[in-house]
Amino acid sequence: MNTTDIARMDRQTLHTTHSTLIIDRMHLDKWFSDFLEENILDHDVLEDPNWDIYKNRLSEYRVLNHMIKCAEYQMGKK
Repeated sequence: MNTTDIARMDRQTLHTTHSTLIIDRMHLDKWFSDFLEENILDHDVLEDPNWDIYKNRLSEYRVLNHMIKCAEYQMGKK
């Protein structure tokens, strides 16, 4: 799914998609909380595999957040 798909959705599908995206973001929030409690990320050692995991999830979070903002914008228009 991308922003074009969101722009073409009808009102009901848009609300359902928005709800699903919010739930996915909540799952990622929980993952970040758990991950940061279990792992100490040292800013001096960036080659740590935990940093790679963190960065991948952060990238996923950014995309998800962007999709939520697009859905909210479209819901405001319709």
